[in-house]
Amino acid sequence: MRFREDPLRMLMAIRFDCQLDDFKIEQNTYTSICRNAKLLENVSKERIKEEFNKILLSDLPNTGICLLDTTNLLPLISPSLCKCYGFEQNKYHLFNVLGHTRCVLRFVKPDLILRLAAFYHDIGKPQSLTVDENGERHFYGHELISEQIAREELKALKYDNKTIDEVCLLVRGHMDLLNLNLSEKSIRKLLNKYGEELLWKLIDLREADMKGTGIQYFRKIEEEIEN
Repeated sequence: MRFREDPLRMLMAIRFDCQLDDFKIEQNTYTSICRNAKLLENVSKERIKEEFNKILLSDLPNTGICLLDTTNLLPLISPSLCKCYGFEQNKYHLFNVLGHTRCVLRFVKPDLILRLAAFYHDIGKPQSLTVDENGERHFYGHELISEQIAREELKALKYDNKTIDEVCLLVRGHMDLLNLNLSEKSIRKLLNKYGEELLWKLIDLREADMKGTGIQYFRKIEEEIEN
């Protein structure tokens, strides 16, 4: 493919790989994307955003993020997510931050607000890391840092204000349902904060976030071995 004529074709190739069952990027094309990734800097943010949305909304958004990472295109879309590569978490997570993010993307519904929230929800963890006296890693307040990063990067990619505000609300609140007391008062409070539509999305995000830890699958294997 002639990427110098239109560097957006590099993103289109990744999108086709995620959307089409019988399409896989040929090795020479893949190598050319890696070599020419910086050409994407010459493409308008609006055009990049449109292709990125299509990758996120495909059946394999996790594959899309992996390809963006390995072809060197990810830094031109989300430099902060690159810092999550290989960044280990703690005993509550089987995967590093980037691996976890890919899992969560796979588990949430194909809704743009949800997929963007999944993409950004833990992106602030590298900046929030603390280690206690027992060597345990913690990420207190990571949701606030993640929200800040999401807002900055979404603005840079020319998303509209409504999309940015809804994504950031979900990113900031994705820990709200942890150990939630399901009283009528707490549910009313959540409805007032999010509204019914966004609250359902928050529930979807939280469920995917829990699945994406990998821990429940590890426990399932342990139970099968014990039985």
